[in-house]
Amino acid sequence: MIAAFVNSLALLAVVAWLVVEGIDRIRHPIRVNGAAVLLIAGVGLAVNLSIAWALAQHRENLNIRAALLHVLVICSARSQPWWPAR
Repeated sequence: MIAAFVNSLALLAVVAWLVVEGIDRIRHPIRVNGAAVLLIAGVGLAVNLSIAWALAQHRENLNIRAALLHVLVICSARSQPWWPAR
């Protein structure tokens, strides 16, 4: 019981820290290295596509189909750095 309380306090502290850091980033934005972002996103997309290909070979199992759909959703999120900013 006490461990759950301590864990929840730690989680609230992390959330508060993230909110403070997020507000600071909004107030003082930093320059992002676009090439590094695209490189990391490209590597992640390649890994996820290879996992999706491997999962697609065994689609008869419902759990594997669910994992395949999950990986495809992640792939769509990984392709976001290539979408133009508005």
